[in-house]
Amino acid sequence: MSPVHIDELNPETRELVLAQIPSAGDATALATVEKDTFTTLGDPATMTDDQLAGIVFEGVKKIRQCVPDIRAMKARFDTGDRDHRNRLKTPIKGCDSWKQFCKSRLERAPQTIGEALAAHIENPAAASDNPQICTNALTSFEPFIL
Repeated sequence: MSPVHIDELNPETRELVLAQIPSAGDATALATVEKDTFTTLGDPATMTDDQLAGIVFEGVKKIRQCVPDIRAMKARFDTGDRDHRNRLKTPIKGCDSWKQFCKSRLERAPQTIGEALAAHIENPAAASDNPQICTNALTSFEPFIL
């Protein structure tokens, strides 16, 4: 279990945590809580539609926050100094290419990452309104969320 800032918790969990923390004047005790993740929230088959939709929406928000970072990472692979074998002189996380990075680190095909980024570029506002785009994006970027 890793520390989590109170602002990272969903509103219901934040309220529960704050109710349990003793306060003494200006000082507030620290609390350790397990952050809700896709692996700790339970089986989707047992969730209500609203609960599952909330998880999907939160996941898509996280993906949207990562899009500029993903583009920047790809740009570093595209523009990095290369040797005579066209490999990065300084590998990133042990990877010499974007393709290798996607496959070994993100566990996704580069095309999958590209499609998810393209869906965000084409119409970022509509992506949140289209359940298929949300589902595809969530599936594509699952390693970022977990």
